[in-house]
Amino acid sequence: MKKSSSLIIIGSVILLATGTIVGLKWAGAQRNTPPAPQAHAAEPKKKSIQEQRDELHHHIRTADNNPQELYRLNCLLAELLRRNGTTADRHALLTALHAADKYSPDGKALPRELNIVEGWCSEVITQSHVPLEVTGKLPINSPGKYEVIFSYKGGSEGGNFEAVELYDGDRKIAEDRHEGFAGFQRNKNTYHLNVPSEVKQPRLFITFDMPQKHNSQGEIAIIKNELSLANGWSPSVLPLTDNPTELLGPIPITDPGHYNIQFNYIRGNDGCIIRSVKLYDGDKKIAEDHHEGFAGTQHRKNTYHLHVRTPLKEPKLFISFDMQKQRNSYGSISVSKNELSLQWGWCPRVLPSNYVAKELHGPLPISRPGTYELTFTYTSGNHALRVLAVELYDGQQIVAQDFHAGQTGHKHLNNSYRLKVHRPVKEPRIFVTFDMTEENDSYGNISLRAL
Repeated sequence: MKKSSSLIIIGSVILLATGTIVGLKWAGAQRNTPPAPQAHAAEPKKKSIQEQRDELHHHIRTADNNPQELYRLNCLLAELLRRNGTTADRHALLTALHAADKYSPDGKALPRELNIVEGWCSEVITQSHVPLEVTGKLPINSPGKYEVIFSYKGGSEGGNFEAVELYDGDRKIAEDRHEGFAGFQRNKNTYHLNVPSEVKQPRLFITFDMPQKHNSQGEIAIIKNELSLANGWSPSVLPLTDNPTELLGPIPITDPGHYNIQFNYIRGNDGCIIRSVKLYDGDKKIAEDHHEGFAGTQHRKNTYHLHVRTPLKEPKLFISFDMQKQRNSYGSISVSKNELSLQWGWCPRVLPSNYVAKELHGPLPISRPGTYELTFTYTSGNHALRVLAVELYDGQQIVAQDFHAGQTGHKHLNNSYRLKVHRPVKEPRIFVTFDMTEENDSYGNISLRAL
């Protein structure tokens, strides 16, 4: 009996040992086996600069006066605009900087830097006679002649400059060296750069001549010397005669309709006198508006109207100026169509004279349930735009609406409208009600996005 018990015990030990060894071998095999490949999650789509700006603006609006959060958000927005903005974003950047200063936890202002959007100020000019790099997105990429213009904006003293140099990466490709000054009086404050070829990595360096404790601030503008929608006009592109000059670049006039060509003065000692605007399809004249207009600190008849009756395949615009004597003028040229739409925004001729709701033309990217935001952004004109309501229909049935008073001009106030859609939409239609109790010389853009 004892012998049988001993055999049983010995057998159990052997089995346990064998099982342990097998288990260890199995575990070791598991550890040495390469893991099965796992499917990688798709990388999230990188947001565009505009999407990032819109998202930050949305969070700023909904921060509920939380100083710490408003400081953080405005710092992020300022940095985004510094790195990716253009001179057109100068107002937005300065607004973000002022807001960040206001909500700063220690009461200190954000550090400034020499930036194409911010311009220059005494705090960023750490050394004289040494090239300092301009940060931000530079509008220099194609061959051509460019102007770098310094404009005084404030301070007890003007700005003194010695040189402007342009690099493509680490290779210098253009420079202009001369003594310039920008203050209440200007002297050679424009620097000329002849860019011979395409620029992949533009870098701009400025050499200042400013002593310590110098109190000055101003703007930096970069303009390409071509008459175009992208660059407007500048002294070097204005013709010496009144012969028609072609507007370069793609002309967004292809469909029938009523179009507006508007001239807006930006800077310079002189305004701009325009005689006529003519539209061609290839070599065939389609429409023209012949009258004397003026774009300056005060403008007069600076919008030209063209009626297009048939589709165009090769649109060309020709402009006649009268700038034989006074030519120190810079400005922008814009094309708009007389329709209220996402593509063309708004202009005075499409705004109603009463409180009747006006339909937004063109395709609308609303089909699924969700929250959508319609934003009105002023671009030019003597007056702000006032909006009272935005309504979304599916055919003839109301789907969503937002009633509140909003305004967009040099300052924006509640200029975005939210539409909460709870079901699919097959035939989206948007109607806008404006407050037209005041004058309506206003132009701007309309954007729609899903939140």
